Amino acid sequence: MRTLAVRLRQVKKRHGIKKLLVASTVPGEGKTVISANLAITLSLHHNRVLLIDGDLRRASLSRWFDIADDSLGANWREHGSHRLPVLRKAEGVPLWVVPAGEPVEMPGDILQSAEFGEALAAIEMEFDWIVFDSPPLVPFGDATILASMVDAVVLVTRKGVTPRNELEGALKVFDSTKIVATILNCADVSSHKYYRDYYAHVRGALLPASVGNEPMIQSSGARKGRDDEGRAE
Repeated sequence: MRTLAVRLRQVKKRHGIKKLLVASTVPGEGKTVISANLAITLSLHHNRVLLIDGDLRRASLSRWFDIADDSLGANWREHGSHRLPVLRKAEGVPLWVVPAGEPVEMPGDILQSAEFGEALAAIEMEFDWIVFDSPPLVPFGDATILASMVDAVVLVTRKGVTPRNELEGALKVFDSTKIVATILNCADVSSHKYYRDYYAHVRGALLPASVGNEPMIQSSGARKGRDDEGRAE
């Protein structure tokens, strides 16, 4: 994760990117874990980071962070308030989270609205990075809407899970000039000493952050009953 953060900071220095989409092709590839840990890693370098749960159909980040109220979808759908919900501040790091909350049937209506763009633009200058945790590209197209709004895309795949044809389709759907990194999740690097030592160092460097008294991020092994996207099994 630190290598990815370094690469992103290099791209930011050259091209001025700020808004980042972490995307995947199908459910179960681990993009929510990547999104959360990437946001934490970026914030550890004294950058102000906003992490937005962009999956308005199934709020993975809200489940991971145990945030249940003041959801993005409810503001638009029920209250008619065209604003982002109250930002949740992580403890110990300059990281804020926007929960998606209850599912929305037609999230494209929100994401494509002028009001959503205006609400995002109103707070954009307050942050160094804005990271969107995207819904899977399949079976819905919400991820392509978010991709049109961001400066860069990180594409997450997973060994044994990502279908080859779906990955090829994703590479055609997303603007190739925006894809700044691809991640192969669950790759076996334990047999190579360099990578084994490196990943052990990275795991030790990722400090826990929290909203209130609840853990911000845990490994799937430490959090029973949740899959890699943060859904209940």
